[in-house]
Amino acid sequence: PRRREDMLRNDLGIGNKQLQRARVEVSKIREQRQKTVATLHNAHVEEAMEKARRKIKRFVSRKSKEKEEEQLWIEAEKIAEQKRKAAREKTKLQQQDIAGDQQSQESN
Repeated sequence: PRRREDMLRNDLGIGNKQLQRARVEVSKIREQRQKTVATLHNAHVEEAMEKARRKIKRFVSRKSKEKEEEQLWIEAEKIAEQKRKAAREKTKLQQQDIAGDQQSQESN
């Protein structure tokens, strides 16, 4: 790993901040994968429970499938916009890291 990091730093000019951020991101993704694998055998049960919850909720609120679907799309659009915003912010931070790394390399 150390040799690989040296290659990234020296050959590609990747800074310490970028490497650290990448390590954190990889760690989060690895944890998410492990959680998914651990709960995968329960997926069919969870799906059935979600379906039952939706039916009960529709019955109690007297909401049609169409109205429920419309509301779900609205919520999905909000979540997608939040993710786009987070991605833009992440890109902005990465660009700041690159600029900071370049400035530190120039000062050395």
